[in-house]
Amino acid sequence: MPEPMLVAADVVNDIAVYLGLGEGFEWARAELVVDLAVTLAEAVVSPLPAAARPIVLTAAVRAYTNPEGVDSLTVGATNRTFRNATVYLTDKERAELQRLGDARTLRGAFTINGQGSARTYPVDAT
Repeated sequence: MPEPMLVAADVVNDIAVYLGLGEGFEWARAELVVDLAVTLAEAVVSPLPAAARPIVLTAAVRAYTNPEGVDSLTVGATNRTFRNATVYLTDKERAELQRLGDARTLRGAFTINGQGSARTYPVDAT
């Protein structure tokens, strides 16, 4: 049975739900940031498995909520610094995507011999 793949349209809807936005939600902008996030994620693992959805959503939400490119914000004694305004993946997100790709590559049938070692046989994905 083929592994479920990520559906970008679902992630666009997730942004609206996650941010609690109804009226005033900018669908075209959300579609753009999701498309850019998917492109970045696919540079790490392609095709994107459904399990990549939270990573793509996080990257898209970051870009959607900071379109002005604010680097830092100071209110009174509190200062908040933002990484940047573009769509990007953190090192941790890249590592997680790589893990998802590695898990797909390593998935397969295996046997364990009496000596305690395992032999892996890849499963044909077609």
